[in-house]
Amino acid sequence: MDKTYLGRRLAEFSPGIASQPITKVELLDENGDVVGVSGSDTGRTLTALQPDGTNAMAASILTKVSGYKHIGYEGSEALLDPAVELGDAVTVDGLYVPLIALDTTFDPMLAPDISAPDADEIDDEYPYKSPTQRQIVRNMAKTRSLITKTSKEIMLKVEDIDGKYTEVKTTLDGLTVTDASGTTKINGSSIKTENLYVDAANIKGTLTADKIQASSISVGDLKDGSSYATKSYVDSNAGLNANEVDNAIATYIDSTSITARKLRGQTVELLANSNTKVGELSLVETTVDYGIGIKTIYGGIKLESATNVYLKASGAYGGFITLSNNIVSLGGGELYIGSQMYGDNLPAGNWGKLFFLRSVR
Repeated sequence: MDKTYLGRRLAEFSPGIASQPITKVELLDENGDVVGVSGSDTGRTLTALQPDGTNAMAASILTKVSGYKHIGYEGSEALLDPAVELGDAVTVDGLYVPLIALDTTFDPMLAPDISAPDADEIDDEYPYKSPTQRQIVRNMAKTRSLITKTSKEIMLKVEDIDGKYTEVKTTLDGLTVTDASGTTKINGSSIKTENLYVDAANIKGTLTADKIQASSISVGDLKDGSSYATKSYVDSNAGLNANEVDNAIATYIDSTSITARKLRGQTVELLANSNTKVGELSLVETTVDYGIGIKTIYGGIKLESATNVYLKASGAYGGFITLSNNIVSLGGGELYIGSQMYGDNLPAGNWGKLFFLRSVR
């Protein structure tokens, strides 16, 4: 930029309104982040691209430009050297101003009109972006990515202009993934996160949880070949016929009951409520082998059938009793009451026993 002293060698000169003075300097890197700053926000800020800038460098620049003001002006018929160019500066009437507009009329004097808009008009009527501003716009209009590597960690970060980001970091403690929704930590033996979403999970081992919440829980093809489903699954498949339900769904569980073709175990306890046990069905040892025991702690035992009652003892010498139509029928042998037969006289003092007299004809 050349400098020219013009003085009053022009027909007319009208200075404009001076801008606020420069009171602050900012140095930016290629992403638009501030790397060096000095001064206050009371006036205008001078911004420059300097990736290696520091606060000390910004302070040094501020000492040279502090207080500088831009003044717009209009001048006519200035007696200038024809070699002057836009961007050069002139001193006129004690003011040092740049040549922003130059209107030359090729007459005998060759005296051009010169001018520079006020600071506000520059931004409104002459939109111009410096290399620094253009570089920042290019970087901020796209997704930013950053990779750092130290002796303790390797970090990858991707961030867009809206501030959304994902950061992946690996250290000796494992892998950490962070975004706006939270943080997940992964190492060789565990995954720690606030919420884990999976479309499907195949677990070989033990699943342990303090609480499981689900709209439905379905388990099929267990080790023993059985199949289980929730009551809601059965209800939603009501179109199946009875055989299809039996074949496809062996067991279902709802909030108050368990329905299954087989329940396996040694003891079934019967409860009147959560704290009162009334009786139990259990596996017991008899004189010949293990058998089934029916035991009550309160009350008695009541057997009631809607139709016939059939009791049968299997084996070579077994028999059966059938209760039907108000008749007790015996099968498999004679009826013996007591351990022996008595003669013509009944034993005395044996209340509550049934005896048969032998009749001789």
